[in-house]
Order: sequence, then structure tokens, then C-alpha cells
Amino acid sequence: MIATNAFTRNLLIVDDNEALTQLLAWEFEEFGYTACRAADCRQATALARAISFDFALVDYHLPDGDGSSLSCRLRQLSPRLQIVMMSGDRAAATAPGKNLAIMAAFVEKPVPTARIHRIFSVRADPAGRTPGHTGLCQEVPARAF
Repeated sequence: MIATNAFTRNLLIVDDNEALTQLLAWEFEEFGYTACRAADCRQATALARAISFDFALVDYHLPDGDGSSLSCRLRQLSPRLQIVMMSGDRAAATAPGKNLAIMAAFVEKPVPTARIHRIFSVRADPAGRTPGHTGLCQEVPARAF
């Protein structure tokens, strides 16, 4: 694992593909993030109300809504949240109503984790770190949604 310091990077990963979110969580944890996973908009919103996230990786197509609308809700809860939208659907990048202004980037699946980490790092403070909220993902009960 990559060494961390007094700063953490709390990351919310939202996708209904459980295997993908687990893989992404493991990969981002190697970069020093504390990753929480949500399968839909409802779970993501509940987590965002309970935890202060620095970054979010959000799928466009979700079972109970779209990633664009969810991103707006997440940004309302946390105005400094850095969001990267992802999708396997190329048309999602230009979908009507997509709020590109609030996105740090749009990436196509398969997800390039090293590239997303660089995007988040650039959008964090000049040292590439975001003051953290240590270990909060573990404090939220799994059935809190």
C-alpha cells in the first residue's frame, strides 16, 4: 500500500456493478483514498449526508436515476466535492441535461484509475492532498440507507 500522511482522501464510488466498485475501491485505496461504495442514487445521497467526501466517481446510468442529477445533489451537499462521471455508454458524455460545468472530467469505462487519481490530485490543494475526515466510511452502518 502507498504510504499516507495526516491527510486523507475520502472517495465515494457510485455504480450498480458491485464487482466493479469493489475493484475500484481496492485500486483507489492503493493511491491512499478511503473509498466508500454505493449502488444507486439513494445510497449515495445517504452516504453523502453522513460523510464529508472530497471526491466522487459516479456512473451515469444508475438503477434509480442518472449520474448527472445525482452529481448535482452531491454538489449541493458538499460544494467543494470533485466529481468524475464515468460510463460505458459513449452517448452519456453528451446526454441532454448533463451538467458538465460541475464535473472535473468524464471518463469512459473501463475506468482509468491512474488518470482519475491525477485529475483528483490536481483539483485538490497544491500538494495534491485534501484535508481529511479520517476513517468515516467504517463508521456508517451498512444498512443506514
